[in-house]
Amino acid sequence: MDTLTLVQLVGMAGVMSSLIFVGLEMRQSQRIALAAQNTARTEMFTQMVNTWTESEFQWGSGIQQYGTDAYRFHPSINLGHLVLYILDNDYLQYKLGLMDEGVWRDKLEYAASQYATCIGRIILEDRATSISSELLELIEEKLPEECRSLLPEFSRSVDL
Repeated sequence: MDTLTLVQLVGMAGVMSSLIFVGLEMRQSQRIALAAQNTARTEMFTQMVNTWTESEFQWGSGIQQYGTDAYRFHPSINLGHLVLYILDNDYLQYKLGLMDEGVWRDKLEYAASQYATCIGRIILEDRATSISSELLELIEEKLPEECRSLLPEFSRSVDL
C-alpha cells in the first residue's frame, strides 16, 4: 500500500468519525430540546394550578368527586395535581437519559407514597388520561391494595 492510499484511508476514517460525532450531538440536542419543551409546558400548568390555589379554586375535572364537602377548598388536592405535572415531566427526562436513575427512583417512591392515600387515588384517576400511561402504571404498581386515609373528610374508599 502506498503512502497516498494510506493518507486517504486515514482522512476518510476521520471524516466518518466526525459525521458520527455530529449525528450523536444532534440526537442529544433533540432530546434536550424535547425535555425543555415539556418543562415549559409543565411550568405553564404549575402556574395555572398555583393561580387556582391562590384563588381558592379546586383544580381537576370536578370538585364533587373529592368528597362530600364539594364546596370546601382543599389545597392538598391542587398540590396532588401539581406533583403529577412535575412527576410526568421528570419521567420524560428520565426516559430521555437526562435524569439519574437514583433520583428518578426516589421521586417515584415519593409519588407512590403520596398517591397511596384515598384522595391521591382520586387525583390519579382524574388525571389518568393526561399523564404518561407508563408513569401511571409505575405508580399504580407501587400502591397498596387499600388506600389510606389522609384526612377525615377524605376517608371514603376509592375503587380503581
